[in-house]
Formats: sequence, C-alpha cells, structure tokens
Amino acid sequence: MKEFKMRFKDFVFDTNPSYIQVITARDVSKASVYNGKTITQDISQKPIIVKGKGMFLGDSAAEKCSHLSYLLRQGGAGELHCPSLYPIEAIFTEFKYDSSAGGKIEYEFEFTQVCDDKKEIMPLDYVTAQEGESAFDIAARANVGVDDIMKANDFKTPFSIQKGDKVKLR
Repeated sequence: MKEFKMRFKDFVFDTNPSYIQVITARDVSKASVYNGKTITQDISQKPIIVKGKGMFLGDSAAEKCSHLSYLLRQGGAGELHCPSLYPIEAIFTEFKYDSSAGGKIEYEFEFTQVCDDKKEIMPLDYVTAQEGESAFDIAARANVGVDDIMKANDFKTPFSIQKGDKVKLR
C-alpha cells in the first residue's frame, strides 16, 4: 500500500512529518479498599493525541507555517488523516516553529481527538483521493471494505480513481 500524505482540514503536508507520535490511553479509577487491596475501574477512552515534528523547506516554507498558524487560530474540529491511524475528528491544539535554521523551518504540532459518548471513529461519508491511490489504498486508510467503495461509487475498476476524486465510503 502506498503511504498517503498527512492532512488536516484543507492543509496537506507536502512530505509527512519526520516524527509522529500517537498516544492512546484509557481513564481508570483506582481506590484502596479494606485489607490493602485496590479496586480498579475502567472509566472511558481518553482522546487520542497526535504529536509530531518535521521540517518545511523551500520558498513556500513560511507560507505553510502561516497556513497552519491560521488553522490553529481559527479553531474548530476537522478531519485529521495521519499515517498509521484511522481518520479522526480532531482539534489542532498546538503549533510551534523555528525559522532560525538557515533556509528551513522546523515545526512541532499537536492534535487532540474530539470525543463524545457515541463515536470513537469519525464516521466519514467520503474522502478525497490522494495521488496514486486505488480503492484498496483508500479502503485501508478509511477502514472500510473495497466492495463498499466500489458499490458507493461509479468507478470502472479499483484503479480508476484519480487524485482529487471525492470517494464515497458508504
């Protein structure tokens, strides 16, 4: 499977960050009880946190930082597509960058999953096809079946998808 580019809302990273950390955890309650024993109770799934680091190079590096800064200031949740993680609804919570490194801009980011009681995985109705993706790649990325994609769309073959196509998932 071809690796896709990380993206949030309308921003697509031209190259994936060099470091991506996905943090998943559960919230538990621990209480000491009689006789030195402890009771542990599962409370809930904590939001997924996605942190990372990377570098922008070239003439458009400052523009990319400006766009990400704008998205952070704008607030609100959006689709986060990240390698090795199914698509989630997330809020852009932190962005740092340092342009003192001679012609390159190093950056760090953090996204926090939007959680509610009803959904853990964001029920996306569609995704936008990336360069070179087939129905097989999109199915793996969106955690749906290839048959579902083929039934929901008018593609002649799983390989006739073009970059930018709106691919229905259900």
